[in-house]
Amino acid sequence: MHKRLAVILALYSFVALGMSSAAAQTPTDRASLRAAEPFEGFWAKTKEECLDEEGPNSRTMIDLNNIVSGKPAPIFDQYENHCLIEGRNASDNDTTLSVTCYEFWENFTKRIEGNQAKIKLTRLQKGRLLIDGISYQRCEARPTPSNAAPNAQPNAPGATIAAGPPKSLETFEKDRAWEEQIRYGACTRLRDRRTDSPADVVECGLLHAQQPLCKSYSGFAYAWFDMANESNAQINNLDFTRNVINSLGTKNKNSDNDPEYYRSPEYRQLLHRLANVVFSPRRNEWKSKEELAKFAYKLCMDGHPF
Repeated sequence: MHKRLAVILALYSFVALGMSSAAAQTPTDRASLRAAEPFEGFWAKTKEECLDEEGPNSRTMIDLNNIVSGKPAPIFDQYENHCLIEGRNASDNDTTLSVTCYEFWENFTKRIEGNQAKIKLTRLQKGRLLIDGISYQRCEARPTPSNAAPNAQPNAPGATIAAGPPKSLETFEKDRAWEEQIRYGACTRLRDRRTDSPADVVECGLLHAQQPLCKSYSGFAYAWFDMANESNAQINNLDFTRNVINSLGTKNKNSDNDPEYYRSPEYRQLLHRLANVVFSPRRNEWKSKEELAKFAYKLCMDGHPF
């Protein structure tokens, strides 16, 4: 029963939608925002827009190692302008990207209704980049909290999870991209076991395994908020929830696609702290499960969960 509920809670975390409105990106893990090519990383016209990771603005991400559904998809990404990089030509400080751009992330993943274009990048001094003649500054990674694990990869085996993921690994943009794949991808096509496509089942499982750590954390907050109101005393108490948390990462027939961080004692400790809040009078600080999940997500992304 405990393991079955753990699976249900994991699925709840799939549907904690609408918690970020940043430009879409894929859930690929990068060791640093400073990538191999000087023009890769995050850019924006102003420092203020660099810091605004959720709003529609000039924030731009260039990633030649981008991955979508396990396949390479080099990307030049802006708000409502998701461009697949199909070629590049370099000369001195200039690089011209040959791209196909899509207004919607769903169209990007399906490669439909795209427009071909050229984007010229010119490297300047003092960490600036011209994008089609407009000056952008590099958005530096935020300092990792001292109690976080700066070199840990949240989805890697044996990862150490101390206080949320390093900002350079999980970003609002990456999480938004994962949500887009859940909202429009293979998981939405699974309705009836008699007609489910085996390929869709496999792809949906892989998406579950790629679930970003902070989205999972907020998903548990989303699910537990309602559990605390359950009339069934067997599943609406803290002891039961603790048993569910402790069962995460154990091998069973439903765990093949669990994220690797489920096996991390540090991650389970974060969930225990979250459960202590949800099943306490503090829970009344939030009016709805959506409000609590959004708050928990921001705390996790800032590197200091409950």
